[in-house]
Amino acid sequence: MDELEKLLKDIQQLNGIKDYEKVIEILPVSILEKHQNDELYAEIAQAYLMLKNFDLCSDFTDIALSLNFKNPKANYCKGAIFAVNNDNEKAIEYYRRAIEFNFNSSVVYNSLGNIYVRMNSYNEAITVYNKAIEIDSNFASPYSNLGRVYFKTHMYDKSIEFYNKAITIDPQNSNHYNGLGSVYFEQKIYDRAIEFYNKSIEAEVDNSSPYYNLGLIYFLNMDYEKSLQNYERYLELEDSPTSNFFQLAKARIIEIKKFLLNEKYKDISELVNKISELLVFKDECITHYTGLSVAKALILDSSKFRLSEGAFLNDTSEGRELYHYLSISISKKSQDTDSVLFAQRPFIGSFVTETKHDDLTLWRMYGKEEKDEAKGCAITINMESLLKSIKDILTLDSSNTDSTRIDGEFTFYRVAYRKSGNEVKFIIPGAEDKETTLKNYMIDLAKKVEKFTPTKEDDLYSENKDLIERLNEIAYLFKSVEYQHENEIRLVVRGVGFEKVIDSISPKVYIELVPIRPLIRKITLGPKVEKAEEWAAAFYYSLDKEGLQPCIHISHLPYK
Repeated sequence: MDELEKLLKDIQQLNGIKDYEKVIEILPVSILEKHQNDELYAEIAQAYLMLKNFDLCSDFTDIALSLNFKNPKANYCKGAIFAVNNDNEKAIEYYRRAIEFNFNSSVVYNSLGNIYVRMNSYNEAITVYNKAIEIDSNFASPYSNLGRVYFKTHMYDKSIEFYNKAITIDPQNSNHYNGLGSVYFEQKIYDRAIEFYNKSIEAEVDNSSPYYNLGLIYFLNMDYEKSLQNYERYLELEDSPTSNFFQLAKARIIEIKKFLLNEKYKDISELVNKISELLVFKDECITHYTGLSVAKALILDSSKFRLSEGAFLNDTSEGRELYHYLSISISKKSQDTDSVLFAQRPFIGSFVTETKHDDLTLWRMYGKEEKDEAKGCAITINMESLLKSIKDILTLDSSNTDSTRIDGEFTFYRVAYRKSGNEVKFIIPGAEDKETTLKNYMIDLAKKVEKFTPTKEDDLYSENKDLIERLNEIAYLFKSVEYQHENEIRLVVRGVGFEKVIDSISPKVYIELVPIRPLIRKITLGPKVEKAEEWAAAFYYSLDKEGLQPCIHISHLPYK
């Protein structure tokens, strides 16, 4: 065995036992330049990849490929670099090259599966994860990743099966337990979820993710002391203070401290949660009415869907019906009786049920271009896919996105319509069986708000502001009975974790969500749209380029 062969064998053994620092130590630049061997460069590239030094990994990978573009390990490392940079197509290309050039490793198939999961190509992911298991049945990661895929596709029994297989092979891996905990969390089997989150912590006490999940599960179950303890531990461990999860945890801690400070505020908050949960809307699709120029931006230009902060909605009466019912000012006055305090509002998206995609009244009210009625467009989108896409934005910067949960940060709700008069009456189209429960909740809310008082005189401003901001979370779910025919659905987002875009000229504040082109199921052009056939053709061929073929309708309702 010559010097190069021995050196290469030693390096491969060191990489095999994960002694990456030793690989780097015995492969200085002088040795690499002496041998000019693509396999040596690929091995040191792999060591830097595993140490997450992606810049040096990329440098050595490029040298290896310049010496031999068929080097399988170098192609794998190149794919990994593209994966880190979220270039999914290039990552797949180089992973496939690695396989083509005989890198018959379970690692490359597992990595390829991860890219397919990122792209929501779950069938492809399942295929390559199973191939990884076929190559190495003692490699735990593809089992855990199959658990993740089955969790995402709501096949919970299979998810549990594969997470348990991963745990059997690698019982010290915290993430397997954390993922399993989230499967039980999703099914609201909270005791089992807590059990596995705690096992995750036992396996790795410094893994931040299970602390976040425990903080959330205890919060939802109103065990605020334990929730606070776990959220604070999460913040201590999390090394990404700019991440969305970090910001969500900080916001939740502030809220919990308010609960612990003021029992009356806590009671109102819990009732607000019950009201919002009662109004949660679940269906396959929802429809959004908008002007033709906005539809053009969303469909032809792939612009992101925007939500305006509640203060900037076109209808200035929005959000006031709840306060009329509660007989309080929408802005509770501070100690200075000549001023009113500012309270932030959530970000609001207005939709209607899919059955209302072609409705005369809605064309008049919302399907406008500038001020011209019925010249707009109604876009019907898949609701679950939209929520998933928003979640993917928030979890993009998390190191453990599939087992760290986000609950209640963005949800679709039915709008309840209040009938004025002495009798307390709220109408919920499509959920009439919930009207009595809502009535009881609202009577209770009015009593609690009437009795609300700040805990300290010098906290009058801040605690009144807290109350209004809490009520604002449901204020946009109530309208007057005159609007009950709309069957309106609201997307309510607190805005934590989203960049607030400020248009200083208007002025206007909004957040951007996601492009909705891939989510569109139906497009309906208003009955007064000029050149409707041309618009329909433009929308069709633009979407068809990407294999997207939603139904396109041109309304012929008799509009006067």
